[in-house]
Amino acid sequence: MQQMNVISSLLTVSNAAAANAIRRLLEILMDVMGVSVANNLHRRIESGLKLFGDDAAAINALKAVGNAGSHGNDITHQDLEEACQVLEAIVKKFCHVSPDLSDIVERLETAFTKRA
Repeated sequence: MQQMNVISSLLTVSNAAAANAIRRLLEILMDVMGVSVANNLHRRIESGLKLFGDDAAAINALKAVGNAGSHGNDITHQDLEEACQVLEAIVKKFCHVSPDLSDIVERLETAFTKRA
């Protein structure tokens, strides 16, 4: 996702801006997952909790990092690096689309399966 590149580029410039970019990526994730828009990110996450299952705590932790950036709280570079690790895992889990290999499989089966 392009937003991950934005976060990476902001890591060396502004911790608060990088945290805000993490928050923005959470909003994008909510869009991708079809979570309806709400008054704020907290309510939106709450309405989509069933979609996140065991990852709900990670989503809420990332929201907390984003909130810290929005409200001027201290955020360390290590906090951001760890948040990015969590974020990457979440994005991969919920946004990764496996390629459709059915045509290739069919071709290989046709080419290499002996006919009785």
